[in-house]
Formats: sequence, C-alpha cells, structure tokens
Amino acid sequence: MPSFEEIKEILGFNTYYEEEKRYATRTNQPSSERGE
Repeated sequence: MPSFEEIKEILGFNTYYEEEKRYATRTNQPSSERGE
C-alpha cells in the first residue's frame, strides 16, 4: 500500500498545488477589480 504522500504524487496533487501557488501569487487581485 503506497503512503499518502505517494498517492498524492500519483494523482498529481503536488503539481496541482504548485500551480495553484504560482497563480495565486501572480494574480493576487480581488475578482471585483478584474471584473470591471
């Protein structure tokens, strides 16, 4: 049985969270400002 960390790696969670962090820091604006 793989560990929880291995399962997350297999499912791509780590990659997903890394992407989320990158986008979160890059588009750090309230949606109201972007919505115009």
